[in-house]
Amino acid sequence: MSDRNKKFYFVGIGGLGMSPVARLLKQAGYSVTGSDSGMSDAVALSLEEENIPFILSYNKENISSSDADIFVIGNSLSRGHVELEAVIQSQKPYTSFPQVLEDYCLDGKKSIVICGTHGKSTTTSWVSHCLESLKEKPSYMIGAIPAGKKGGSFYGNGSLFVLEGDEYDTAFFDKESKFLHYKPQFVVLNNIEFDHADIFKDLEAIYETFKKLLLLVKDPSQIIANIDDKGVRELLKRMSLFDKVYRVSPSGKYRDEAHLFLNSIKESAFGRTVFHYEKKEGSFVAEVTLTGSYNIANALQCLGLLSVLNEKGVIKKVSEFKLLESLASFKGVQKRLENLGFFQGALVYRDFGHHPTAMACTLENLRQLYPKSKIIAGFEPKNATSRRNTFFKQYGEVLQSADQVFLLRAPEDKRIPENERMNVDELKSLYLKEKGFVLPDKEALKNWCSENFEEGDVSVFFSSSSFLDVPSELVLT
Repeated sequence: MSDRNKKFYFVGIGGLGMSPVARLLKQAGYSVTGSDSGMSDAVALSLEEENIPFILSYNKENISSSDADIFVIGNSLSRGHVELEAVIQSQKPYTSFPQVLEDYCLDGKKSIVICGTHGKSTTTSWVSHCLESLKEKPSYMIGAIPAGKKGGSFYGNGSLFVLEGDEYDTAFFDKESKFLHYKPQFVVLNNIEFDHADIFKDLEAIYETFKKLLLLVKDPSQIIANIDDKGVRELLKRMSLFDKVYRVSPSGKYRDEAHLFLNSIKESAFGRTVFHYEKKEGSFVAEVTLTGSYNIANALQCLGLLSVLNEKGVIKKVSEFKLLESLASFKGVQKRLENLGFFQGALVYRDFGHHPTAMACTLENLRQLYPKSKIIAGFEPKNATSRRNTFFKQYGEVLQSADQVFLLRAPEDKRIPENERMNVDELKSLYLKEKGFVLPDKEALKNWCSENFEEGDVSVFFSSSSFLDVPSELVLT
């Protein structure tokens, strides 16, 4: 750690990456304050737990009255923002939260970066939980809040630092991916697909940034890769790394090429999955409290990393059964198919799903868990990619698998040409027909739920945001 007398001010402190890093700095002994125009109750509570003061408004006077030494700028902010402009005019140093991690948090730590298009938050949370259970006292930074935790970050006394590695760009002044700041010694590579259409031109641009990440790892055997994934296989072969990395086959499809692979799923029911996997040390049976093939993939990637850490002596040597014990006690992550409760006898889930592949996996999982129930899916196209029509056809095809679908219109974003914007009215007309409903506002959404949710139904609210807070409000009525 550097000079702990430094004072930090986070502009946009309520962001999914900003608030965990603010917590980390405070736990490490720095003075931290910040501002935002609004944030979720969970994020506000996570900051209050660390006694981090924040102002719920943006104003240039916030900057002029601050005694901060360094201003941390959220990556959602761009030129013209009132506080960003005030920071620039003040001529005081400013930086990004990935750079803060690199400069103030990672020295003396062994960095483990969990990356991929899907499953980053869950896998990072799972790895962190296992290392805590094994008494390794890890640090971690997650862009979500694990179940049972009040925040998505912790600065531990141990040697390991587990980071959710996001490929999105860093800040208005740094267009490289965030994860390139994280000094990776170990990388877990879950999957690679096209995403973030606002900053990446195509899949080739995605491959290029992941290539840069893998080149930062000095020892390729410390890359744990999901070789079932088409994008991962392609990148590893392009880089001549396929035979050098630790290979996991979460479906067992490539068992002949894998160090660790799924043999079979013995049982899967609500709240638990029992599966059988194999590696060179033998065959083992694992039980976890999550369901769905994507979560089994996350679990096996986690086991692959733990096996590498164990074999290399990075953690205290433990038996496979001790590793499985730690894996089994993980309870999941908020907003990742999170069961909120009931409304009018219908189950209410919320899910961070905003990419069609992840949404398809979630809906398939719900069908398996509740084969006799009516599945109701809601979609709020809120993030930078889903506001665009990049995945228009894919969203339509995925949502067709639900019995009823309700949609909110994407926020108007004048930076997106009109012919490239997501049009949910057209989505309903072309793909959803009578099963689709476009709802104009919060009142209409709550009324629709009151009229359509029935006992035995299962609903899932897909959003990278809060879905107007309706899911949490419904279960309280």
